[in-house]
Amino acid sequence: MAYLALYRAWRPQTFEDVIGQEHITQTLQNALRENRFSHAYLFSGPRGTGKTSTAKIFAKAVNCELGPREEPCNQCKTCIGITKGFNMDVVEIDAASNRGVEEIRDLREKVKFAPTEARYKVYIIDEVHMLTTEAFNALLKTLEEPPSHVIFILATTEPHKLPLTIISRCQRFDYRRVSVEAMVTRLSYISDEKGYQITKEALSLIALQSEGGMRDALSLLDQVLAFSGDEITVEDVLRVTGRVSYQEFSRLATSILKRETTNVLQQVSQLLQEGKDPEKLLEDLLFYYRDLLLYKSAPSLEQIKEKPLIDDQFPQVANSYSNEQLFQTIETLNQYLNEMKWTNQSQIILELALVKVSTSHQNQDGQLNSKELDELKSKIKELESKLEHIHQAEAIETVKVDHRPITPSQHHPTNGQVVKRLLQWKSSFSEERYQKLLQVWPKILQTVKQRKITVHAWLVDGEPVAISSDTIVISFKNMMHRDTTDKPSHRQLIEQIILDVFGQPFHIYNIMQKDWQRFLEENQDEGTQSLQEEQGDSDEDDEIVKKAIELFGEDLIVIKD
Repeated sequence: MAYLALYRAWRPQTFEDVIGQEHITQTLQNALRENRFSHAYLFSGPRGTGKTSTAKIFAKAVNCELGPREEPCNQCKTCIGITKGFNMDVVEIDAASNRGVEEIRDLREKVKFAPTEARYKVYIIDEVHMLTTEAFNALLKTLEEPPSHVIFILATTEPHKLPLTIISRCQRFDYRRVSVEAMVTRLSYISDEKGYQITKEALSLIALQSEGGMRDALSLLDQVLAFSGDEITVEDVLRVTGRVSYQEFSRLATSILKRETTNVLQQVSQLLQEGKDPEKLLEDLLFYYRDLLLYKSAPSLEQIKEKPLIDDQFPQVANSYSNEQLFQTIETLNQYLNEMKWTNQSQIILELALVKVSTSHQNQDGQLNSKELDELKSKIKELESKLEHIHQAEAIETVKVDHRPITPSQHHPTNGQVVKRLLQWKSSFSEERYQKLLQVWPKILQTVKQRKITVHAWLVDGEPVAISSDTIVISFKNMMHRDTTDKPSHRQLIEQIILDVFGQPFHIYNIMQKDWQRFLEENQDEGTQSLQEEQGDSDEDDEIVKKAIELFGEDLIVIKD
């Protein structure tokens, strides 16, 4: 086979070639220089970061005919044999396919024999976490006290799956993801050596797509070269990887901000027709909004300034969003991205997510323009003032009866005025209207929950028990729920929703359930007689109440029986 893949042709042959792992290579070189290397090593970290490559370089360094030395010469027979895989004393074992106890027992027998060509026998066990529990147990004693001519190097991407007894017998080195800068430098060096013409932006995009794996970066570079030849641009990388440019995302984000749901869905449909993967598209959109937030919070951040996908529209889009809108959008997209992992209909989830974010940005101008917000507050205060004058012009008795809470601690549920009012409601009670109320009550609760969930938490304890031409009586089991629902702002919200759902304005009158039951029992057969008995007291009460309000004001008066 004439052609050799880039990641194989440019596999590191010296510690200097290992990119982004200086904390490991320097430690190993110091150990080699002082001849203090261990009998067992554990290399753990993400894929493609140089674990097995470092293991082979270390095997060459300890067995080099000019060593042990800090760097293998790569010229002697031993180094060449290890590089090409011909040396019998350096054994690379794939634990994924040799994971049983029998294979480890066979290895345990072979380590007893002295090396034939090299100075040390080096066993490199890749993906060691795939070994069975029995195999680990069989390896344990040999790993703890191997012959003096044996070195074990264990490599894994999942060190948490290894028994602690294995880890404690090794020197552990944790590999890190290779930084974008280091990866671009290495890719640029390889491109220059091979004569490829690749823009820096394209190399940066390849590095970003590789997520810290140098092997993945070289494989992707190989793939893009096969697609576009020796000249590579950002557009070529985008087409090969199936990613979307930030220019497309900027148009999409602008449509979302303007709540142009039709345009949003059309743009996404076009991207899907071009072969974009819905899950990858949603993930990239999430990272786009993350970059918007980072740019808006710290415009000079190098992490954002050096991104290859950033275009001229990006700053404008970032400044058009508020931080709150970005937080909300990121949370929504992340929620749907998690849901997408558990469904086969990824396109539907993507469309739901975009419809959600494009319809949730309401009143954006009002949120951003403080002048308009102040004008709105001023208008609200003006309307509240007018409403207060209207209430003062109405009969004081009606106002007081409609809004005065019933004190549950009283032996009798109501004072004279309240009993009178309840009897009036009883006389105008409509069974047909009450049945209609019961039908729409669940919808009223649901609407309250959508508007303000805390109010719903109190109101759900209540039950509508009576309805007149202008008032709905709601009984509560819990006094705190009744009192909280009686707050003016909560009452106003509930009454507005009742108007929207029922189609007719009503006041709500909140009462404790036990007081309502007592009222029904006491007035079931008395009817008008009870009204007459209470009216004498109530008329006298009314005169006293009116006089007190004139002297002290309505806010300072509390009526008690």
